[in-house]
Amino acid sequence: MTQAETAKLAAELEQSAKPIPDWTLVEGLDTVHYEIPNPKPESAPIKLNYGQCVDLYKQLDKECKERQKTMEDLREVLQAALMVSGEKKVRAGDNVCQMIEKSGSRKISAEKLMARGVSAQVIAESTEVSKGSTYLQIRSNSDKAER
Repeated sequence: MTQAETAKLAAELEQSAKPIPDWTLVEGLDTVHYEIPNPKPESAPIKLNYGQCVDLYKQLDKECKERQKTMEDLREVLQAALMVSGEKKVRAGDNVCQMIEKSGSRKISAEKLMARGVSAQVIAESTEVSKGSTYLQIRSNSDKAER
């Protein structure tokens, strides 16, 4: 490992060892507000603070996952029925249900290339790395315990 890689790893380890502060103690997060419609139409929208936004996000995430599971179950039933019928495409009201076959994606294995004599240097020089990404992850403390 190079000195730069070692320094980066050390910094990451040091950062991960820090205690996680409560949002109420972090400057600037107390100014976050998000409005949702009030169930009583004549009333003003409900303002949520940062912590309430996180709670709402987790609640919506759970509901989405439950609905996604139901959709997956329905998809299996619909797909099985269509396969048994022998048809590739049928109309159901305003919708069209169609079986689509797609071949698997292709991936070149660096290990297999090296086993056939291609040098690691050539593989590295021929490899294109996609752009990284940054995203927000929200998990409960109990999620971490399950890992």
